[in-house]
Amino acid sequence: MTIKMIVVDMDGTFLNQNNTYNQRRFARIFEQFQTRQIHFVVASGSQYQRLQNQFAPQKKIIDFISQNGAIVHQGDDLISVDALSEADLAEVLQIMQTFGATAIVQKTISGVKKTYVPAEITAETLENIQRYYHAIELVSDFATLSQARVNDRITKIGLTFGATVNYQQAVTQLKAALPASLASQNSGFQTELIGNVGLIK
Repeated sequence: MTIKMIVVDMDGTFLNQNNTYNQRRFARIFEQFQTRQIHFVVASGSQYQRLQNQFAPQKKIIDFISQNGAIVHQGDDLISVDALSEADLAEVLQIMQTFGATAIVQKTISGVKKTYVPAEITAETLENIQRYYHAIELVSDFATLSQARVNDRITKIGLTFGATVNYQQAVTQLKAALPASLASQNSGFQTELIGNVGLIK
């Protein structure tokens, strides 16, 4: 059986510079996909909830590969999750403490249900995070966050280094410290996304 499929990346590819797209035009094109039995898949490092919101009219009949491949949904149905172990999550949280107090300016820990951020972040940082994540929870004691505590399966950790930080040096330090089961990839804007080895959207 032949499967006809179109898979799109989002930020900087499918979306324009305002993080939107022509929804009316896409709706017309999507109807043609349906007629021709072409499957449409969204693949992104973004959170599933954000992607769902961006494709609200079609969200029940397209597939979502979110968080760089860690979470896969078929419409509303959760198909697979590649979650970090509790030990790896705890180790990354400890590694984060080895950087200077102001070196990491934005921290996110993303799971199936929500993205978790430190309760003490500034309004400006929260506003920036909300551009990319829609289901957000502010948590106290961020440095000791666990999957059991938030009742979620954690799949991705995002670290954004400050503008004055030597980014390449920081990344080298980060990658050298990560356990062998984890990998880090650049997401632009001095940001590294950490997840299980082998994940790719």
